[in-house]
Amino acid sequence: PGAQDRALANGAMAQTGNIGNTLGTPVLFALASLGGHGVMMATLCALLLAGAAAHWGLHLARRAA
Repeated sequence: PGAQDRALANGAMAQTGNIGNTLGTPVLFALASLGGHGVMMATLCALLLAGAAAHWGLHLARRAA
């Protein structure tokens, strides 16, 4: 990839971080308020497992390529 592609990728990563910071706290607060601590923790665990599965799938795709 060229310099422009790397710059665009870095910008996309920065924006993704901004989205997480903007939405993360209000969503977790809403989950805790509406469903309690258990619902919030279950959601966090599900998101963690989904992220781990995505990384594992990408790892397998890179190895196959």
